[in-house]
Amino acid sequence: MIVEMKKLTILVSEEERKNLLIALRKLGAIHVRNMEKKEGERLSELEEKINYLKKAIIVVQKTDIHPPEIPMHLSTEAIEEVAREICVLDDEKQEKIKDIKQLDEKMGFFRPWGSFDPVTVRQLKDQGVNIKFYLAPKNKIKEIQKEKNKFIVHIDNSQIYFVQYLYGEDRSLEYKQISLPKYGYEIWYEKKQEEISRIDAINISVEKRARALEDMKEHLRYIEEKYEFYNVHYGMKEQKEYSFLQGFCPNDKVEEIKEMFKMFNVGYVIETPSETEEVPTLVRNAKWISIVEPIFNFMGTVPGYKEYDISMWFLLFFSLFFAMLVGDAGYGVLFLAITALCQKKFKKVPKQPFFLMYVLSISTIIWGALTGTWFGSETIANIPILKKITFPQLASFDPVGDSQSFLIHICFVIGVIQLTIGRVMVFFRKIPSLKAIAEIGWISILWSLFFLADLLVLGKAMPVIAMPLLGAGTLLVLFFANFQKNILKGAMSTIGNLPLDIVGRFSDVVSYLRLFAVGYASVIVASSFNQMGMEVGFNSFVTGLGAAMIILFGHILNIVLALMAVIVHGVRLNMLEFSGQMSMEWAGQKYSPFKEKETIEI
Repeated sequence: MIVEMKKLTILVSEEERKNLLIALRKLGAIHVRNMEKKEGERLSELEEKINYLKKAIIVVQKTDIHPPEIPMHLSTEAIEEVAREICVLDDEKQEKIKDIKQLDEKMGFFRPWGSFDPVTVRQLKDQGVNIKFYLAPKNKIKEIQKEKNKFIVHIDNSQIYFVQYLYGEDRSLEYKQISLPKYGYEIWYEKKQEEISRIDAINISVEKRARALEDMKEHLRYIEEKYEFYNVHYGMKEQKEYSFLQGFCPNDKVEEIKEMFKMFNVGYVIETPSETEEVPTLVRNAKWISIVEPIFNFMGTVPGYKEYDISMWFLLFFSLFFAMLVGDAGYGVLFLAITALCQKKFKKVPKQPFFLMYVLSISTIIWGALTGTWFGSETIANIPILKKITFPQLASFDPVGDSQSFLIHICFVIGVIQLTIGRVMVFFRKIPSLKAIAEIGWISILWSLFFLADLLVLGKAMPVIAMPLLGAGTLLVLFFANFQKNILKGAMSTIGNLPLDIVGRFSDVVSYLRLFAVGYASVIVASSFNQMGMEVGFNSFVTGLGAAMIILFGHILNIVLALMAVIVHGVRLNMLEFSGQMSMEWAGQKYSPFKEKETIEI
């Protein structure tokens, strides 16, 4: 759920200012909002240190060097000096790389002309021998060959490279004349080797300093903590001998904050934020729901403070969508095994991503078992024990009845249920306002559109109740979506967009058809590659190896495509179709309290 927040305004004397901030930092409950943007000498100094420490760390991590993960415990001055030296060395290296590119361009001049010394050409000119270099279109070759004192050096697909040599005279041809570089190929090559040698020397110097990587990381965290403290310090509004601080805290932290304030000579106001204020969002859920957080973090999405927390519904439906889109129990078993191995190897990694993958893997196994899909193989699906747990109407192989129509119908059912849940959430949010009645209207419209989708896509007859649902729902939305005293005026403000909104909701319901389409395609791809492999056969080592490679490649490709589909379709259905029912914009600011992570000296 989204935690209720309170707004704090704190007035503190200049004498108590630093001590109060230290205490707030230890408490770690207030999301600070800077009231003024000030530049301090200390802030600038810390910014500079952060920049070159980050750069030095990136430089070392980009190399093939693998420094030990144990800090050397260098002094602060030594760490900063090493980081600066790495930055200076990298700047020089980047310049050398640019120089090499320029030298390659100069050396490239000689590729069609061959190796010669331009200095000699200029010396010959002083002695009366004038040599000029030209480019001409390839279709001019006969004209050039007829002329005297010309020598064709090279011909490519479109151009002729030739020289003109004259004795005691200076005249130019009506072709593109080429300017010569200052030096010959050998000189540029030697310069390039010098630059390469210097880059090698720089790499060695960086490698020597790379042992301080962990020290630099540790020191960076320390400096960033210090920067955060002074950023808050200088962001306070000053008035004579007092300073003001504003921020937001969870409602359940208010009493703890009040107790802390008793230790200081401060004045404070704690109030409910106004409707127009940008309040940070703190989402708290049960542990089993919080495993979905890695997906939100990956997408960088945060619900607005006044929006809805859909974490539980996202987890439940995303697990179902993942299972249907991947659609193969064999892949689910594979995901489960890989997740277990990764968790065993990477013990320091947070557990949430692993638990999420366990849920998704098990969901995929269950759905794949119900559809009888095991690595897209009909042979495996027909194993008696596996065939017993296959639901006949969902079976990918040897289905009972029109399984495709049944699956499409299931997709529409899932869609209308999820969309209805969204409208129910809005309904309870709007109570006791009469506008909540409009949400009952939308629920009626959604179910009538579900019956319409079944009719248009599957040819199912619409039940008698469908049209009354559509009519009653439309009237409820028309009169209560923008309810006001003048009910006709409210209806008129709604009627303009209502037809398009209904069409949009129909599109939302039909959009769940993608679950069937992608899942079915996944089965076909896997089955096709299996068949291709079997056609090659396992009659010999060579053919067996070829068949195995085809099948392996096919399944790897299918898994990659399925995972891409999960990102594109599985996430979309939750973030657009479902969230759209609640008009969510996902434009929230994540609650990030001013808190102590590293012990720092202020």
